[in-house]
Amino acid sequence: MLRSYFLVLGLCLAASTAVASPSYPMAIASELDLPCTPECTLCHTRSTGGFATVNTPFGLTVRMQHGLTCCDPQLLANVLDEIHEAETDSDDDGASDVAELQALTSPNTSEDVDLACAAADDTSGCAVTKPGTRQAPPFSGALLLAAVFVVVAARRLA
Repeated sequence: MLRSYFLVLGLCLAASTAVASPSYPMAIASELDLPCTPECTLCHTRSTGGFATVNTPFGLTVRMQHGLTCCDPQLLANVLDEIHEAETDSDDDGASDVAELQALTSPNTSEDVDLACAAADDTSGCAVTKPGTRQAPPFSGALLLAAVFVVVAARRLA
């Protein structure tokens, strides 16, 4: 019985780490020598990033085809190298994703749309609370519930 409580706690803790990486937009700008930092909507369907929102064509390409996961800027650098070498074109417009990013156009649409860039003073990245706002951490409710299960189980065994 106690094992199941620890399993729930472990799953909740693992799930809570599955959020966007705050450093990825800045790492993309640095790796590709871009004059601006892309907004989270390069990969995410929401401007704030977040769990289960990497669903743009470019985001799906780097996640599903190249195995990009959260919070590993070195893995991101490797994936950017891979898509550059392969001349990957997520939006099938004839221009590679890296070429589009370097031209400051979106690799998510075949139309000639400017790349959305974050404000120059915005260093918060994706899935990070903006200054002056408060936001509960992802899955905080699940973590609290798991903690209650652990406490109840520990008391029953004592």
